[in-house]
Amino acid sequence: MKPIIITLFVLATILSACSSTSNPSGLSYNSTSIPPAQSETRISKPDVNYTLIDKELGSSTECTLDIRLPNRISEDEIKHIAEYIYENEGADCSPLFIYYFLPDEEPGIDVAWAYSWFNPQLEVKINGMDIETETTLESSIPTADENVIGTWLDTWGLAHTIIIRKINGSYQMTTLFGDGSGETKTLGVEVVNGEERLYENPGNMYGDYMVIKSNGNLAFYDDQGFIYEDQPK
Repeated sequence: MKPIIITLFVLATILSACSSTSNPSGLSYNSTSIPPAQSETRISKPDVNYTLIDKELGSSTECTLDIRLPNRISEDEIKHIAEYIYENEGADCSPLFIYYFLPDEEPGIDVAWAYSWFNPQLEVKINGMDIETETTLESSIPTADENVIGTWLDTWGLAHTIIIRKINGSYQMTTLFGDGSGETKTLGVEVVNGEERLYENPGNMYGDYMVIKSNGNLAFYDDQGFIYEDQPK
């Protein structure tokens, strides 16, 4: 009787070992299940004509890509590009980080206009003004106002429209935001070395002021010097 029991035990051990060898992952499948196969690329090529500027490989399989965009795009378009890159240029990357730069932005110098990452799910963050906000702000620009001497879209901080009017020798600045809110302030004026400087009354400890340049740009300064400037709309 004992030889028969020993023989059955040996057979059971062999069958168990064969089963483990045929499924090294340790996953169990029922008789009707099929192990998952690697999916084929299904994401269509985006309509946005983006350019791959740089691809950096980090530790293990981590990748960082810098992308040049022709202009601002919608969040859905960013997602489309990200998903396409994930299955193509970034197929072997995990996690995958993608930074999106506008034509006037430089990697390593400027903050990316937007970025996305897979870790593992896709997430998107837009740092600057998105296309929807830009459309809203541009629609707020007055088309017929003889008192308006300049209008600019400003993306420093929260994106907004700046409208400066000159009424009876007094300068007024209207600031409008994408949600429809805004305010109008009377500006102070100071002429320094023939340059007309505009500032918000009563001024601040940083010495902030603005100058409307000869090319129409609105330049911003403080007591340390030039900060940035906006082009006119």
